[in-house]
Amino acid sequence: MKILKWIKSKKNTYILEMSNKSTITLYDDIVLKYNLLLRKEIKDQELSEIIKANQDLKSYYESLNYLNKKMRSQKEVENFLKKKEYSDEVILKTINRLKKEGYINDELVQESFIHDMLTLTLNGPLKIKAGLEKLGINRTEEISKIPEEIWIERINKLIAKKESLLKENSITVAKQKLSNYLYLNGYEKELFNPILNNIKMEENLENLQKEKDKILKKLASKYQGKELNYRLKMKLYQKGYKMEDIEKIIN
Repeated sequence: MKILKWIKSKKNTYILEMSNKSTITLYDDIVLKYNLLLRKEIKDQELSEIIKANQDLKSYYESLNYLNKKMRSQKEVENFLKKKEYSDEVILKTINRLKKEGYINDELVQESFIHDMLTLTLNGPLKIKAGLEKLGINRTEEISKIPEEIWIERINKLIAKKESLLKENSITVAKQKLSNYLYLNGYEKELFNPILNNIKMEENLENLQKEKDKILKKLASKYQGKELNYRLKMKLYQKGYKMEDIEKIIN
């Protein structure tokens, strides 16, 4: 196949116009490697080889641009290239080259990720492990080396952020909500339950009184006397208040 002409394009590429009226965009590395600027003709077999080499190079350059924005794990780069619809063969070549040249290093990604999680968030070990697994990094032994005291300190900070829960709910409900909150932030119950159990709390009887008035207003239109009293107690009990405190408020 004959090369009719070439045009210098953007991003270090050339556009070659071929005798079959097709155009091929190639990186200048490929153009120079195959001496295409001085040639007038290419055999079909060699053209296929050139296009394949150019595809490998394109995958590599696009990966470098992706990595230039921030450090990425191997899995992230693989997913990026899959979305670009590169073949498995091209992706494997690209990943191996990037790893060999030091552009992909999952150990550094892991170290950086854990550091950011400990510095910028209050996430617990479970959430940090889940984040690493999402990056395709399953070597989580570094997290197990973090002293328990650090996790306890972080749990206490999270509890302090939710101080309003202790003021707006019964003790039972407040502790249940705190438990859910800590679990969602990546902490195991075995770690935070002793802390919650040691929190010194007194029931806020003003809240209990407000709940009593609100529930009573709803029930009074349907029930009276002992039935009303019984249902009122049960509703308050279901909200986590102790029966002895309920008796004080009602009586």
